[in-house]
Amino acid sequence: MVLKHLENQRNLLVEAGAPPEAVNAFANVLLYLHRLPKADVEAILLGGGKRALRSNVEAEAELYRDASLEEVEAVLGSSELSRKSLEAILLGRFQYPKGSLKSAGNMDQLMTLIESMIDNERTHSVIAEVASRDLK
Repeated sequence: MVLKHLENQRNLLVEAGAPPEAVNAFANVLLYLHRLPKADVEAILLGGGKRALRSNVEAEAELYRDASLEEVEAVLGSSELSRKSLEAILLGRFQYPKGSLKSAGNMDQLMTLIESMIDNERTHSVIAEVASRDLK
């Protein structure tokens, strides 16, 4: 119900002649919210404090669970990257321990950690490929 109301607001922005950047930004927020479980959307939009934000990171982590390394790299190159997104990538894609996120450092350190995990995964893939060739 809340998302339907927000979609109507986006349509009103279009009809009012709002700048395309504003309409696109609003549409991107709606797209993101549509990907979340309904309970998380309601908690975020209707209030829920830190618990809602925590579940938001966990919900976003689910979006990255099956992401390819190239998709993760594309997100890292985004100009609108947040700490929460980096944490979600670590939790979802790389199964980084949730309790270790706060000690992982600032955003630059988180990016370095993710880049290192990408490199490690690629290295392991090459090793596995070479090993499987040697066994044949």
